[in-house]
Amino acid sequence: MPLMPHGANGLASSLSTPELPRDFKNAHVPKSRANEEHQNNKQVGQAAKIEVSKIDLDWQHKGELFRAQWAHGASGHQGRDATSKWAQDRGLDLTMDSISQVIHDCEMCAAIKQAKQAKPLWYGGRRSKYKYGEAWQIDYITLPQTRQGQRYVLTMVEATTGWLETYPVPHATARNTMVGLEKQILWRHGTPERIESDNGTHFKNSLINTWAREHGIECTPFMHLEGHQAPPFCGWGTCH
Repeated sequence: MPLMPHGANGLASSLSTPELPRDFKNAHVPKSRANEEHQNNKQVGQAAKIEVSKIDLDWQHKGELFRAQWAHGASGHQGRDATSKWAQDRGLDLTMDSISQVIHDCEMCAAIKQAKQAKPLWYGGRRSKYKYGEAWQIDYITLPQTRQGQRYVLTMVEATTGWLETYPVPHATARNTMVGLEKQILWRHGTPERIESDNGTHFKNSLINTWAREHGIECTPFMHLEGHQAPPFCGWGTCH
């Protein structure tokens, strides 16, 4: 076995067991600081979860409002309870708060409310002669503000119940009237026997007359229950 040079044993032992610096322990993160960082990370994680939850709730709320808006429009712009019942009958569960908010912000409802103050949209009462959907009363109302270029609303009221259908249009024309009647009445409720209006030019002209004749629909002026003709429409703000 070869002899190690003088002093090699001391060198070997110094290499195998190096002397640690006095502040070696301070080179590691103290336990208290590690706990603090852990708590900070935990709080950041919780805050992130809360933020994500808020975003989820915001999307849920927007989705709820979207469904409530659809139900309110599809149900004929009825009141809160009627809209809720309509939605429930179709398996759609909506909160009263969301329905109330939609109705409060509904431009169509504001226009309808304003129109009713000027003249009735429905010369009401039950026509015993007709079944549901066989007679409708139609008119145009003006939106308080232009929305997506739609300035007017064709209102269609079922004569025996007062059920309301609406169809926004940019112009009150005979063609728009015909399209609105087909989409909102014929497609949803079937072909009526009678349509009552104020006999304005957008209701009584060759285009509408031909269309009504082809569908077997009788077009007549508004009639009160007593059988008297309704007063002629004289425009918003001009009736006294």
